[in-house]
Amino acid sequence: MNKRNLFEELNQSLKESKKHDQGKIMLVTFDTQEVVNELKNHGFTDEQAEVLTKIHKQVINDFMDNTLASKGDVIEAKTELKADIQGVDKRIEQLNTQLIIVKWMLGIIIAVEILPILKQLL
Repeated sequence: MNKRNLFEELNQSLKESKKHDQGKIMLVTFDTQEVVNELKNHGFTDEQAEVLTKIHKQVINDFMDNTLASKGDVIEAKTELKADIQGVDKRIEQLNTQLIIVKWMLGIIIAVEILPILKQLL
């Protein structure tokens, strides 16, 4: 296997590590020493192997940091959603109160307008 094929294999491995299985979080392990050794076994110098491994490790870390939600992110989102739901619940209560007032006002208006008509008919 030449250097180019090995590099392409590492890239393919990285792409596969990015895949998610219907919302399940995949744990990505990356043994840097093993990668360095594999690169050196295929003709890379120590410096080349270490730089490539460092770059791949950084890409994986960036992916993990920017793509997956941490427990703190989930807790923060949950707190925000609870606050939003409480705000919606409060607004619904206000609207219900206003609706009750409108019903009473409509009832009074109907009574005031219909009673004189009923008196005339009787």
